[in-house]
Amino acid sequence: NLNTEKLTCNQQALTSMSSESMLVANCKNVTVKVSDEVAAGYNATKVSGGGSDQIQDDDATPQDIHYTKISFTADNNQKLRCYFKNGSLQRCKKLKNKLVSSQAK
Repeated sequence: NLNTEKLTCNQQALTSMSSESMLVANCKNVTVKVSDEVAAGYNATKVSGGGSDQIQDDDATPQDIHYTKISFTADNNQKLRCYFKNGSLQRCKKLKNKLVSSQAK
């Protein structure tokens, strides 16, 4: 629960109301992955390309669902990943910090 964790990015508190743009603008090591789910019956057509079938949505409607996954590092060096649906924060989870071996071969 972000409201009880007291996490910050650039000293901006992370809460359940935090926006995608706030995380991108204030957090460290940000990576963003975006995907869309085309609503059935809204002019979605399959087209070939890139060696696989892809769905091309040439009629972007409000019924399409936009998912965003943002991974970042908070001020306390805690790694997190937050999930948004249509711009609304759904949940965040802590990621395990990977140990860096100084003896990597």
